[in-house]
Amino acid sequence: MSQAQLARRCAVPQPHIARLEAGKCGVQMDTLRRIFDAMFCDLLILPLARKRPSDALAERDLEKPFSRNPWAG
Repeated sequence: MSQAQLARRCAVPQPHIARLEAGKCGVQMDTLRRIFDAMFCDLLILPLARKRPSDALAERDLEKPFSRNPWAG
């Protein structure tokens, strides 16, 4: 499907479709829904962790001040 066809189907200006494809602008959820509906697709958003949970916990623990002497037996 061309950008012009997609733009007509989802009522979004063709230059905006071009900017979205090029990654030159942000997009609102409503616009994404309209684009995906026009392409007969479902929109599925999945979270992607930026860190492993164990790494995040280790960093958090490093930020805490010691409540006792860590070298004491």
